[in-house]
Amino acid sequence: MTQEKTIKESGKDLLNEGVNAAKSSARKVGKDLKKGAADRAESAKASLADKASVEAGRLDAAARQMTEGAPHTEAVKLAADRAHDAAAYVRKTDTSELVSDLADLARRHPVAAASLVAFTGFAVGRFLKSTGRTAEMDHAADLSLHHIPDPGDQATS
Repeated sequence: MTQEKTIKESGKDLLNEGVNAAKSSARKVGKDLKKGAADRAESAKASLADKASVEAGRLDAAARQMTEGAPHTEAVKLAADRAHDAAAYVRKTDTSELVSDLADLARRHPVAAASLVAFTGFAVGRFLKSTGRTAEMDHAADLSLHHIPDPGDQATS
């Protein structure tokens, strides 16, 4: 009986060690995933702030070329100021707080949030359309690059 009990206890100890090792590994993987996600979020946040700053600069430049004191000039200046403010806010605010603020904004102003999403989609679509490239052009360019005839094939025909 004592040998059976010893084997049983050894098996139980071994199982507990395995469970503890698995838990430890899972915690480490979880921490690594969380850190990777946080790093990607910070990178995306910095990129967003940089893009907002660039656009604010473009708006400032456009406003300088417009008629001073005209209503449309003032609107462009205001948009530039708001873009500068947005870039500064994104840079200084923690990622989790940004997500929370955006969710709160969408809950308080659902129509405005939906309108913003629709406008952004429309603007991106117009931008892509204005580049002059279409899916057919992309496909034709892809074909022309990958289906270049081999000079040796012409000699045999």
